[in-house]
Amino acid sequence: FETSTYSFGKIKKGETVHAEFTFTNQGKQTFRIYKVDVDACCYSHSDIPAADPGEEISFRVHLNTKDLPKGECLKIVTLTTNSPLRPLVNLFISGFIE
Repeated sequence: FETSTYSFGKIKKGETVHAEFTFTNQGKQTFRIYKVDVDACCYSHSDIPAADPGEEISFRVHLNTKDLPKGECLKIVTLTTNSPLRPLVNLFISGFIE
C-alpha cells in the first residue's frame, strides 16, 4: 500500500469522507482481498478487484460522520487477503470532526 492511513484533516460533522487507498501487487501471484471489515459508519465503495502481479489497484471507503462525536476520529478498515506475508491488513481513516 502506498500509505496505510488516509487523513481527512478537519471537517464539519455530517460530511462524508471518501478515503481512497492504492496498492501495488509486488508478489508473483494474484493478490485477492476476500473480506473487508469496517466500522459501522463506514462502507466500502465496491468489491475490490484482484490484482495481478505488478498491477496497481485503488479503492474507496466512505465514512459518514453524521452519527460520530465531535473531536478526533480514527476508524480501522481490516482486509483479509490471500497474502502469506500479510493475511490481515489494517488501514486507518483519521481526522478531526468539528
